[in-house]
Amino acid sequence: QMNDFVVADYTLTIDEKECETKSDEIFELKDEPMLPDFATQIAGMKIGETRSVTVHLPESFPRSEWAKKQATFEFTVKDIKEKKLPEADDHWAVSVSNFKTLAEVREHIRIDLNRMKERDSESAFERSILDELINQSKFEVPDSTVDRRVHYLTEQNVEHLISSGYPQDKADALTKEKSEELKQEAERQVRVALIFDEIAKLENISITDDVLHERAEEIVRSSRNPEETASRIKDENRQEALRDQLRYEKVFDLLKSSIAKN
Repeated sequence: QMNDFVVADYTLTIDEKECETKSDEIFELKDEPMLPDFATQIAGMKIGETRSVTVHLPESFPRSEWAKKQATFEFTVKDIKEKKLPEADDHWAVSVSNFKTLAEVREHIRIDLNRMKERDSESAFERSILDELINQSKFEVPDSTVDRRVHYLTEQNVEHLISSGYPQDKADALTKEKSEELKQEAERQVRVALIFDEIAKLENISITDDVLHERAEEIVRSSRNPEETASRIKDENRQEALRDQLRYEKVFDLLKSSIAKN
């Protein structure tokens, strides 16, 4: 049934060619965007049963040569393991957390959820400030600066897709489809940066070396690899980027404070 775990052997056929054969693979029976209707077709199978399962692979399938094609799995169930959730009690709370009771775990979750709601509300507020600033700005932004930002965002998007399991060619293709969206976002970011720079000049907002070093140390302490992070953050360009970030944070605080007073 759905949400169980199944141990199975299978042979995958695409375009009448056997493309992949696996043994003792573990599947969780749940809806998967990359294999639509796959789980529902094998739900109800018994140990030792073999079934032919056909799905239509989506355009975003990680293996680009298989995308948008019909795939047939010759699927044999070898074992079924039912998912059993532990009873939620104080003993479970101690085994999975640093808390001593289930009530403490629930209170911690409640506080975390409230913080998430506050962050979402704060993000929406900040977004509305940026939207208003952009709507009121009528100046032209330098094409060369926008182009550099487009290049940066494009590289970031490709790296994100590859880290999510997409092959290089598919990541490049999907990023190319978003080129206009990335260009608009790049122009937006450049415009905001120029506006913030001007506000910082008018309000004499600057970042001292002590403040910069303090934030850098915080970043290093919270990093999973402090030594590598400390080495990277010494780079002059990264130092200036961090100084810009801190200055923009101060500008944002000034804007929010001004709005709150009004």
